[in-house]
Amino acid sequence: MLRTYTLKKLLIYKRWLVEDRPSFLTKIWFQALNVFSGKMSNLYCGSNVMPSLPQPHSLETTIEKLLTSMKATLPTHEYEALCIEATQFLKCEGKILQEKLTSETKNLRNWLTPMWRKYGYLASRDPLSRTSYYGLMNDFKCCNDQLTRAACRIYSGVKHFEKVVVGDVEPNSLNNKIPVDCLAFKNVVGGYREPGEYIDKMHWESPIKSGFVIVRSNTSHYILYVYDCDGNVLSPLALRDALERIVQKSKESPGIDLSAFTYLPRTEWSFQMKEIIECDPRNEKNFDYIRRAMFILNLETEYQMQCRQDLLSFCGNGNAHIWFDKSANVTFFSDGTEVVCYEHTNFDGSATTFLYDQAHYLECLSVNSIFKIGEIDEARYPRINQICLEPKQIVWHLSNEIHAKLSEQKIAVLTDPTTDILFSESFFPKPREAIKAVNGHLDGLMQTIVVWAYYRTTGRFDQMYQPSTLFTFHDGRTENFRPLTSSKIKFINLMSDPFSPKKAKIEALRKACDEHFHLNRDAMVFNGIDRHLFALGVIAQREGISSPFIKKIFSQFLRFPLMTTAAPLTVAKHMKQFFKDDMAHMLAVGGLFHPTNDEMICSSYYIVTPSLGSFYAMSRNIGGVNRSKELDKQFKICLKEVTNLFSETAKL
Repeated sequence: MLRTYTLKKLLIYKRWLVEDRPSFLTKIWFQALNVFSGKMSNLYCGSNVMPSLPQPHSLETTIEKLLTSMKATLPTHEYEALCIEATQFLKCEGKILQEKLTSETKNLRNWLTPMWRKYGYLASRDPLSRTSYYGLMNDFKCCNDQLTRAACRIYSGVKHFEKVVVGDVEPNSLNNKIPVDCLAFKNVVGGYREPGEYIDKMHWESPIKSGFVIVRSNTSHYILYVYDCDGNVLSPLALRDALERIVQKSKESPGIDLSAFTYLPRTEWSFQMKEIIECDPRNEKNFDYIRRAMFILNLETEYQMQCRQDLLSFCGNGNAHIWFDKSANVTFFSDGTEVVCYEHTNFDGSATTFLYDQAHYLECLSVNSIFKIGEIDEARYPRINQICLEPKQIVWHLSNEIHAKLSEQKIAVLTDPTTDILFSESFFPKPREAIKAVNGHLDGLMQTIVVWAYYRTTGRFDQMYQPSTLFTFHDGRTENFRPLTSSKIKFINLMSDPFSPKKAKIEALRKACDEHFHLNRDAMVFNGIDRHLFALGVIAQREGISSPFIKKIFSQFLRFPLMTTAAPLTVAKHMKQFFKDDMAHMLAVGGLFHPTNDEMICSSYYIVTPSLGSFYAMSRNIGGVNRSKELDKQFKICLKEVTNLFSETAKL
């Protein structure tokens, strides 16, 4: 009791997040935390001691920060008009909305996450394909057989999921001592998002209680029970035998694959699902199987996966085989390459990357112990006679009209030419100089280069979205920290001026990266503004409170033409080793945003080491113009120009 109470009090302290260097007080705090935290052995050990998410700061502070962020991009006359509107808002309906928000949230440990999950995700009517996470698993040298790899994935996956449910997994933490909230991790497996007319509904089934996965082969889905009659997980050999039977059955008796419908906007998909159930009540039980399964495993035969660019094309340009309502989909290609896809409603990038890394590591151990010269080692995993249930095909009963709609939807998905995606690798030739130049803030450097590349691509500066994590709070999600700043614009303008001295450019770059670092850390302690404005907008709409200012904010200033994200490799302890071998080109982490309108450009990057990072770009193809290609081209040019400054930095 005393230990728990003390940890709760210690973890309220957040100054360590915003300090450039640890202060004396922070050093004392860390020593005390080291004494009281002890050895963290359970995935959820930090959940009971995590501090509550703070109440939003004052409305005046939020509006002041909003105006500061908009000043960098708005013309003077528009900015002055916005200031007048903001002043009127603070005097009138702003007070009412803030009072209602404070009254509703004062007794909640986390007031934001339930609201963000409901109105930010479940109420969204966009297709889930635009918000899901994708990742490419590394190819294993020991075996590239599709069914053998899939069998080992099921075996190691079920073992891993059993541990995740009870928390018997190495916990996520910072510096191995500072716990972070991992409650959302449990929802990665067994989750299902059911479409609704106005708002979706989340379901979760314990993987242990479920006991089966759904396997898709050719055009059929099968129920594969992964436990034998004694309650033991089926051996890899037994699972492979079952997969062979599924493949053979799917060839002899082709079924119907409804996955293409999950690419529809959510309201449209909800109407279609009701029509399918009304067509034949037996279809409702089929949807229930999908809902309760641990995950869906796809045995892919139509696509070839040879590099990360193929992954992006597979995920972005339309394939009709992923059932996006399911929290976890795993696809195996004919060469054994594995792609994972996570639905995003209940968890963010840090959770998926952490579990992705864990699952990948455990699968490596499993594969290396199961295989012997490319085959399952029967000496260690004998072909025992396990009594198990025969895989069962899911049979859909559809009308001719629904068949026709399904065919049209598959064609629409497979022939969708609107999304352009590019992947590239970027190297810093002088990593030591790079680190010194930006005071170690490489994320700020990358973001500054992205802003510059975007400016050279579009000819303008636009507000940006980059999420910052709140996982040091109970059930924390993310906050946007609006990374476009006047200091970044100043640096870009200096770089565009051939007569500007190098020293001025270097100082401007350092200032831009420092400011980026502090904006990110401020958001991590919940000093951002976007989630506060979002909550006020939800209350205004729900309560029927008219607010022209909030309406303008939502229609203009909470829409971001440039969406960026940095994949959180800090929680991927095992993944980095795969960048050191000759298979690094076959590993990619998820987190890439998808464009939701014609104007949006999305980018994602991750820094493995100071000398190696990866960059993604995605946009819609409008009139045959590939803006992703142009952004990637400009990114490389800007990276090269910035790199040229590093050698000069060492002399200053």
